[in-house]
Amino acid sequence: MAETLRKFKTLTNFGFTNPLSRGDKYIQYGSENMAKAEGSTDNKNKPYFKKKFGAVTATCWENKRQVNGREVPFYTVNIERIYKDKDDFFKSTPSIGLQDIPKAILALQESYKELTMKPSSEAE
Repeated sequence: MAETLRKFKTLTNFGFTNPLSRGDKYIQYGSENMAKAEGSTDNKNKPYFKKKFGAVTATCWENKRQVNGREVPFYTVNIERIYKDKDDFFKSTPSIGLQDIPKAILALQESYKELTMKPSSEAE
């Protein structure tokens, strides 16, 4: 911990800021996450749901498209693994290691259940 604090003090002396000091839980990749890193409060890009197993997270996004003049939802699922880099910052990657495959399978299975096992009152 003392080593991490020393690194942080060194970085702040050179004008670098710790992204965790802004309240971010981790640094993410991708354009939709750049808005989060820059402090955007736009709520329309919230995930439909997340399923987390250890360091692996399946994030489901709801999108809409026009089909025969009617707005129809469709869903996409992203898998990511959280890790700490050499500077002790949390980051995410879409790469899954051998030990993370069972967790990714569970996250995808739970996502599939969530998307397909809707109560009959929600079915159209």
